[in-house]
Amino acid sequence: SITGKTDIITQWDGPTVESVGLLKMDFLGLRNLTILDKAVQNVKKHCNIDINPHKLPLDDRETFELLQRGETKGIFQLESGGMRDLLTKMKPDKFEDIIATSALYRPGPLEGGMVMQYVDVKNNRIPIPKVHPIVDEILDETYGVMVYQEQVM
Repeated sequence: SITGKTDIITQWDGPTVESVGLLKMDFLGLRNLTILDKAVQNVKKHCNIDINPHKLPLDDRETFELLQRGETKGIFQLESGGMRDLLTKMKPDKFEDIIATSALYRPGPLEGGMVMQYVDVKNNRIPIPKVHPIVDEILDETYGVMVYQEQVM
């Protein structure tokens, strides 16, 4: 017990906390938000240009060229060596590809072959696998690969 504190702290893991009726909350602190804020402030201060991060274009050709070359050091969730390698293979050319890359860069999809199937279909090396018209329509945006849990629901 800490004097003056009323926070509940436990050594239990998340599922155990939830099983006894407590609310488990994960808070992720991101230094990247501070970095982005300082970058916007510095551009304003030194270049007299106002940047609204909420209105950045999602189809900037030069940005996609950087991603395709794996030049993503310092970019949150895209800076690891493995992710940079995947970006050079995937060749993202639309915003949805960036989202899919982040979702696919996980142990299950990497080990299960889903990532290379996505890359190969996206780059026209193999055709989109057909399952059933309803499923095919749902998986069309992800090149026939089930990337998101919402695609199953």
